[in-house]
Amino acid sequence: MIRYPQPITREWVQQISDIDLPRLLWEYLLGWYDVHRSDINPWELPIGLRIVHDYTVFDGDVLNGGIVQFFENHTPREVHETLRLLRRIGAVESAEVLAKAIEVFIRKYDWPTESDERWRDRKAYGDPELQSLDKLRCNEESSARDYDLVSAYCRSHPEECIFPAL
Repeated sequence: MIRYPQPITREWVQQISDIDLPRLLWEYLLGWYDVHRSDINPWELPIGLRIVHDYTVFDGDVLNGGIVQFFENHTPREVHETLRLLRRIGAVESAEVLAKAIEVFIRKYDWPTESDERWRDRKAYGDPELQSLDKLRCNEESSARDYDLVSAYCRSHPEECIFPAL
């Protein structure tokens, strides 16, 4: 893991290549966690870093265990925030998949849309509607496309990525 002695600044963001920007911002957040030994509270991060955080977590969960894993690992508030951030960066396809998944969870699994509690229903893993959404989103092409959008957002809004030194 790369450790950065300096804070994230506009100049630092502008010096990093588009390919590396989301990964390096994520590593910075992990370094912050490691140094301070506390959970990163994404609600307190600048919006650019929240986008990096939420998208990286969303993508990792979906690629690892599908949409259901993402829903099980996060509160409804976090799921809705991720949907909002996907729309903000223009990740239209991923936002549409997530919005459809929310509809399925509400309709079939009594998903608590306003709760700050995590939700679990093992039956959701075999749901054909959710599996079809996984097929739309669980691939490297979707992941790469959306990371490009994260990078473009951070590049065009470097002031929203500023963070203190580790």
